[in-house]
Amino acid sequence: MFERFLLVSIFLTIFSGVSQAVLVDKVAAVVNSEVILNSDIERLRKTINLRKQLDPLFGFNEEIAAGNATREKTLEFLIHERLVAQTFPKDTKDVEAEILTVRKNIGARPDRQGREYTEKDLKELLAQEGYTIEEYFELMKICLQKRDLNDREIRNRVSISDDDTQNHFYNVT
Repeated sequence: MFERFLLVSIFLTIFSGVSQAVLVDKVAAVVNSEVILNSDIERLRKTINLRKQLDPLFGFNEEIAAGNATREKTLEFLIHERLVAQTFPKDTKDVEAEILTVRKNIGARPDRQGREYTEKDLKELLAQEGYTIEEYFELMKICLQKRDLNDREIRNRVSISDDDTQNHFYNVT
């Protein structure tokens, strides 16, 4: 038993100097015990064009949508996004149902050869743009959460009368 312990100790001593620690990722922020990593900031920057197409509230932040926001502004955007996600959680079934709806809508419009679009077509289209189906799925989840925020919290508080619309129309034209 002692020989085994000695052998393991010698082995660990010899090879402990060979390995070096490598920084894989770093915590950028913590939002209610949910971590935002530096890789999350880079992922947001990588998926800006896809976000512009999917995210209903993305265009309101012009710096981020243009792709020239500072790291701090990008991190602030991600913090707000995580707060929305925590307030309006969505499970996998909700996201899959929304993607199925999107697929049905796309499938209802056949391509030039008359065939319906498939999940394989969606994956290929995303790959051509440099995205994965996982990134698409995650962005759809975020979009659904933001849509819930918009439907439950914002639309209920906005009231525009016919007179307001008419006054605006006449003032603009």
